[in-house]
Amino acid sequence: VRAFVSCVRLKSIDLPNGLEIIGKTAFSYTALTSVTIPSSVVKIDTGAFAAMPRLQNVTIEASLKPLFIDVHAFGSNRELTEVTIMSPYVLFEGDPFTDTPNIRLLRFSRSATFLNGLPLDRGIICDNRSGRCGCAKGYENVMPANSPMFTCSPCELGFSNDVEASLG
Repeated sequence: VRAFVSCVRLKSIDLPNGLEIIGKTAFSYTALTSVTIPSSVVKIDTGAFAAMPRLQNVTIEASLKPLFIDVHAFGSNRELTEVTIMSPYVLFEGDPFTDTPNIRLLRFSRSATFLNGLPLDRGIICDNRSGRCGCAKGYENVMPANSPMFTCSPCELGFSNDVEASLG
């Protein structure tokens, strides 16, 4: 399970398509700066990418299968600023980004359905009845209207947007 834990010299890795589960603490305490998780992954376990002092960017490729992301999967990453989740079906077990305060861009597929909620302090809000998501008050969608993704980023003016109003 702890495949590369504490490999402080591990600076890059290509995760193979076909990989389905990334186990507990598999890459924690490594020197990776960016991670791209292939579409074949269906589970990212607790602490899989936690406590990585240089991690700045995470991209999860699109998949037709539901993706389970466990609590603290990307926790304690103080340098993590951008997260892109292209998978349309995501199940969160708690907050996968605990103690990761510097996320500035959180991108999701416009068709994203969060099957078990999403931490509300990350700028995304979801209507659990319809599964529709949008940016919370104080955040704005910074992607063009024709983009298949939406990105919530803190607004400088602190106003809410149309998506939030329609979800309210």
